[in-house]
Amino acid sequence: MKAVKWLDEHFEECFMVVLLVLIAVVSLMQVIVRNIETLPALKWAEEFCRFCWIGSVFLSLPYTIRNVSMLRVCVLLDLLPQFFIQLSQVYERWDLHLLGFLQNATYRLTTANKPLNTLEDYKNLQIRTMENSNHMNFWSAIGANPTPLAFSELYFSLSSGAIDAQENAAA
Repeated sequence: MKAVKWLDEHFEECFMVVLLVLIAVVSLMQVIVRNIETLPALKWAEEFCRFCWIGSVFLSLPYTIRNVSMLRVCVLLDLLPQFFIQLSQVYERWDLHLLGFLQNATYRLTTANKPLNTLEDYKNLQIRTMENSNHMNFWSAIGANPTPLAFSELYFSLSSGAIDAQENAAA
């Protein structure tokens, strides 16, 4: 019974440690594989780490609330512009509370040699994307040609002209 009670009290902590260790190990493997030309690229590593990170965030929220070890989020709302305060009022009409915003990273689209100013510029654009059906469907819908490609192959592909552009969050 002691083991079950301990697990009930410490499950989130243990699971978060496992997720963070997995992120560190897979990230390290990706760096090693990227620098050894004879090893195949880990196409799954980038999204795997992202999903583990998101999972650890969602798991840590109830843990911090249950243990009363969180920062006051309302301080953030005091610093936000009037637009976000109005948005918070809309949430409250539905008995929801806007705690803040989470942005994974700043989105960046870069091209090797082609300016993109209008939607027409995206037609037949060979663009690197992750092997993710949502990303690929988006680029296809606006007329581009999405190409799943490991991040470790990106620089050479842009340099050689194999692809025209890439989209990533800024690291």
